[in-house]
Amino acid sequence: AGGPHGDLIQLAFHKFTLGKFNSHTDRGCPHGHMQVIEEQRKYRPGFWCGDGVGLEMYYSETPSVSVIITRLPTDNDLTALDAFSSIYVKMSYKFLRRESAVVRYGKPTEPKYLGLRDKTTVCDALFTNCDQRPCFVQSPNFPGMYPRNTTCYYTLSQTRSPPGKRAVISLSQADGHLVHVKSLVQPHDTTE
Repeated sequence: AGGPHGDLIQLAFHKFTLGKFNSHTDRGCPHGHMQVIEEQRKYRPGFWCGDGVGLEMYYSETPSVSVIITRLPTDNDLTALDAFSSIYVKMSYKFLRRESAVVRYGKPTEPKYLGLRDKTTVCDALFTNCDQRPCFVQSPNFPGMYPRNTTCYYTLSQTRSPPGKRAVISLSQADGHLVHVKSLVQPHDTTE
């Protein structure tokens, strides 16, 4: 990503104000939006708008990452300017070496196996024979912010099992508050 400076580009968003977010069904970001794009990936994530405070991280593994801020004209643009809050983005960036990103990749002496990844996407991966080594299925951009409107396809496969046995895939996580691995339908689920 950063050549001699490092393997990853870390974008840190400290504060963000850009218009307002209406809803997913009603013009979403009518005043404008921000988008983070990596040129080598065919995937284009969604938009961010509204207010955000606190540290959100974005990690890029590609040589080029762009932050695009778009101010959209409205039906009555002159009066909309009075109601439109100013654009304010406070961010920083730095280059990181892969070996220092231990939360994402593991220690250099004990690297995490993150599967065979499709480099044109932010997250699609194939995991095979996790009995041979522990497999780490991580959300895209982990430990940073989850990319907007992203669907990941993870394939977990076991090609062999001992005679008379069946292969079983077990999912677990160290911190149960991070991700809900479902075993039963939850009250907020819309699918059965």
